[in-house]
Amino acid sequence: MLLHIGEEAVIQQKEIVAILDYRALESSELMSAFLRQHKEMKSMVNLCHTNHHPKSVIITKEHVYISPLSSITLKKRAGERIDFAHSWYVK
Repeated sequence: MLLHIGEEAVIQQKEIVAILDYRALESSELMSAFLRQHKEMKSMVNLCHTNHHPKSVIITKEHVYISPLSSITLKKRAGERIDFAHSWYVK
C-alpha cells in the first residue's frame, strides 16, 4: 500500500521503519546527529517548504523524510486501506 507523506511524496508502507514526532526529537543529540548524517549522505528528503514547519520524521530503508504532516495524521492514513483498482475503501 502507498502512503502520502506530504507535498507530492508517496512511499510504500512496507518500506517504513518508523514514523516519529519531530518536536519530540529536537532535544535529542543522538537524533540530531542521525539527521545530520543523513543530510550529509544526501539520503534525507525535506518535504517542508518555507511556510511549513516539520512535524514528523519518516525513516525508511533507504531515506529519511522530514514531513509537514503530523505523525498522528500519517498513522491514521497508514491505517486506511484504499484499493483504487477495485474501488473499495476500508477504514
